[in-house]
Amino acid sequence: VRLEDDAKIRESLHENVRGYYDMLLEEPYMTGAFLTYSLEDTMTYLKKMERTLIAVEQDGNLYPILHRYYLTLFSDIVKGSTYTEIVDEKGIVKEEYQQVWKQLAAGEDGFPTTFMMQPIVEEMEATGWRNSSSWEAFNYKEVEDMLIMAQNGMLP
Repeated sequence: VRLEDDAKIRESLHENVRGYYDMLLEEPYMTGAFLTYSLEDTMTYLKKMERTLIAVEQDGNLYPILHRYYLTLFSDIVKGSTYTEIVDEKGIVKEEYQQVWKQLAAGEDGFPTTFMMQPIVEEMEATGWRNSSSWEAFNYKEVEDMLIMAQNGMLP
């Protein structure tokens, strides 16, 4: 897709389906266990995915793929992995993750990223970005449960 065509297509799409469009053009979001895009870009994709997953019907084609990307990216950004180190050698969450987490926490109401990141950021800030019981409890299943709640309009 040419750059000018891409911009026209993007603008013509409703914001609720842009997660699908991005996925079709930009995947894979991870190469092996590593993020393909910058942390900031990955967060932007994550937010678009989330909006799409909450707004669209769960069809059997693109939805499961986008759902899997969303769960994997959100978990990687928040908890890290063997290959994604979010904490420095002093046990403090790295500055780039602090910034992304704050942006996620400041998102729109009714979205899992906002709902889940607000207590994590508050607790981390209170401990100098070293500890959070909400962060400790964060897991893949909880993200999935919060997404279902958001789809049903049950998140504040």
